[in-house]
Amino acid sequence: MEEGNKTDDKSIEQDEDTLEGLTDQLPGKTGGKIKGRRNTAPATSVAATAGHETIRTHLQKKRASINQNIGHEVELKKGAKRLIRVSSDLKSRETALLEAHYSDSKIQLLQQELAGVNNSLQAYQDESARNVQIPLIPVLMKTSSKNNFIKPFTDFINNHYYEDAGKFQEALYEFSELRLTMCNPVKDQSGIDSMYEYYSHLYICGKRFFGSVEGSQVLFVWYDAVDGIPAAQKSVAFEKSSVLFNIAAMHTQCAARQSRSCMENIEEIILRFRKAAGMFEYVRDNFHKSPTTDMKGKTLDFFIVLMKAQSELLTWEKEVVKGLKKDVASVSHYSLLTNAISLSYQDLRKTVETKEFSDYIPDAWTGLIKVQGAYMKALSHYYAALVHITIAKELLKAGNSTGNGATSFPSDEELQKVIKDMYAENSSNLDEIATIKIPNQVSIARSQLDVANLLHGDSVRYEKQSKSLQSMIFLHRYLSEHHERTLELMAEAAKLEKGPSVMSPISKELELKFVTIPPNFPEVEDLFAGLGPLPTFSGANNWEAPRCVKVMKGDNGYGFSVRGSKPVRISGVDEGSDAEARGLRRDDYVLAVNDNEVLYASHNEVVEFIKQSQDWVTLTLSTPTGISI
Repeated sequence: MEEGNKTDDKSIEQDEDTLEGLTDQLPGKTGGKIKGRRNTAPATSVAATAGHETIRTHLQKKRASINQNIGHEVELKKGAKRLIRVSSDLKSRETALLEAHYSDSKIQLLQQELAGVNNSLQAYQDESARNVQIPLIPVLMKTSSKNNFIKPFTDFINNHYYEDAGKFQEALYEFSELRLTMCNPVKDQSGIDSMYEYYSHLYICGKRFFGSVEGSQVLFVWYDAVDGIPAAQKSVAFEKSSVLFNIAAMHTQCAARQSRSCMENIEEIILRFRKAAGMFEYVRDNFHKSPTTDMKGKTLDFFIVLMKAQSELLTWEKEVVKGLKKDVASVSHYSLLTNAISLSYQDLRKTVETKEFSDYIPDAWTGLIKVQGAYMKALSHYYAALVHITIAKELLKAGNSTGNGATSFPSDEELQKVIKDMYAENSSNLDEIATIKIPNQVSIARSQLDVANLLHGDSVRYEKQSKSLQSMIFLHRYLSEHHERTLELMAEAAKLEKGPSVMSPISKELELKFVTIPPNFPEVEDLFAGLGPLPTFSGANNWEAPRCVKVMKGDNGYGFSVRGSKPVRISGVDEGSDAEARGLRRDDYVLAVNDNEVLYASHNEVVEFIKQSQDWVTLTLSTPTGISI
């Protein structure tokens, strides 16, 4: 299944079709339970998360409503512009121009309202954790209009496969129900499973019902996950990529809602971010020319780096949960780790501040990215300073400014190695920094703390500049407390003997490994297996209407031979035989032998059915046309 999906290297460019006339409700039974439905969320799962689901579900519904209004205004604007182009009446053109301007203004207002919803980061957090941890950034899910597969698939079964579509009504309704469930998934693992299940069925149905002109009658409408702009397409590749995008987004939302108070939860969050990044990579590499900004290559790259940065941030939180150590080697590692995390957030900041993304990325995301980048960089300088302060204090305790006699403290050589491992080799004053004397260590500590102080100030300033972050009281308190801690260490360092001023050295870049997890597509039963084995009986291939041929047995048998399996085909027809006279053709598909359907029969089984016939054998045949397998 996974290997097959990798061949979906398709463009998903915007179709010219409008959104007008879309059916919003499936005909017939849409609410009934279909026999054989899988991955239905247990009642306990919903009950256990009811407190969190209410807010998130409300936001999702509000986003869907705003998206539909944006889509409506987009269509009005397109209609007005079309009228401006074709109308020769000046008054009509002026009216249409006013209508286009009005729709433009309405779209901007709706997008502002949508931005307010998108900035609700705390709604995606565990309620008990909102006042004890900085929120993570979850990727928003795309929303979609409802689709009516029943009529186009029914017509396709009747006209393309020459089958009675009535035999497939249950399969048609089950597939339609799968899509409804996918569009409104439960916000937990069962919701991810339901989207995976729909995708696997969609992969099969894509082969069954798409690939030919008459098969492309389903219009898929999806709204951008961030700006809400709709795109309409008849390409099944657009539907596939949108479903996969939502699976990745759901992983991030499940991650963001987890409490990060224990190692087990943090490990699960990192796992979900790795899965989300793997899915974003898969969408980027297999589906091209997206009509919506959220699935363009650069945007997906941004999401992947976001998953990486947040996973790295969680490696730091793991250290905090385990309990921070005070030995210089551990503190040195904390400086390197937080510096590496700050670099990832700096990469994100460069992206969100580009012209292409500055108006697209939600304000809360941009603000939090800038805050985390400055805050983690400040921590890096703080812990670097703490290494030097610790060394100076131990030297002072030993009563020796040129060395130390404490047996429990590392030797001068070991301390020099710790210091040199913390800084880049191209730092101009590395030897001076690594000199194990009180004045030298205090000077570099104060230099590091000066930088940390400035960066803490930046993080608080970024938090205040973002309207979306101002409501997070805990965030302001958290940043202020850590800033105060730096100021306290500065006051402590001021009491120690200081040497000549030293420029803050360049931190060594620690390489953090982030391995994405590719999607694992589940295998599902083909709901439309009765149409015949794939890939032969697919939307891409064509054949004539089935015909029954009754062949009389001659002295040398029935006058034809067969080859292949599932389905078996006529490999040859004897010249002058009854089979030739009755219209058997080379390459005909054998659909049935007498009363036995043989679409999925092996070569030997079909031969045995033919041998069991007496003087006559009745074959149901179909002649392939167009693409031939």
